[in-house]
Amino acid sequence: MHDSEIHESKTLVVISMAQQATKNRRDRVSKYLIQSQRYYFEYQIII
Repeated sequence: MHDSEIHESKTLVVISMAQQATKNRRDRVSKYLIQSQRYYFEYQIII
């Protein structure tokens, strides 16, 4: 393996980790939004 190849694979790992973290954050946000919408609808039904 050449130095450039090693550097490239490290970069790919970092990029994929960053993408995974972004995806997890997005999933958490969308879950939160779905839950808050559900509470909002239930609240309207009660009224």
